[in-house]
Amino acid sequence: MSQLPADCLNEIIEYLKDDKITLCSCLLVNRLWCETSVRTFWRDRSSLSEKEALEAVVKYSQNIHEIILYHTSDVISKLLQEELEAFFVSWINRITQKSLSLAIVTNNDHDCIIHSLDKCDKNMEIINEYIKLGVIKNFKIAEFDNGGFIF
Repeated sequence: MSQLPADCLNEIIEYLKDDKITLCSCLLVNRLWCETSVRTFWRDRSSLSEKEALEAVVKYSQNIHEIILYHTSDVISKLLQEELEAFFVSWINRITQKSLSLAIVTNNDHDCIIHSLDKCDKNMEIINEYIKLGVIKNFKIAEFDNGGFIF
């Protein structure tokens, strides 16, 4: 089977950028389509909230088992504890029941450090509960630098 050239795929995904439902379905095609779709989602940070992103992962892609949440200085985590809890419950109920690898990455900007997901004690209690239950097999909080981040 021949593969679609990367520039054609980028054009297709770019064309779909305003259609969240179709763009979410692109997560299912394969790894390349998923990576390209995710980049498009996150280019416009207002297009997809943390809650919507986590819901899309659970609903549309059975092949994702690693989630890295990057927090930048201009984005405040608005994920409620109930929404985080609902994500983990949905994760447990997926057809493919693999453990999750979760990383929260921040840059060293003061605003980012204050507003990242891991700064809420209730969120961390929920995360720790699911680590104990074996739902989360790897968890890491790290700082992003120019060299990047490796999970």
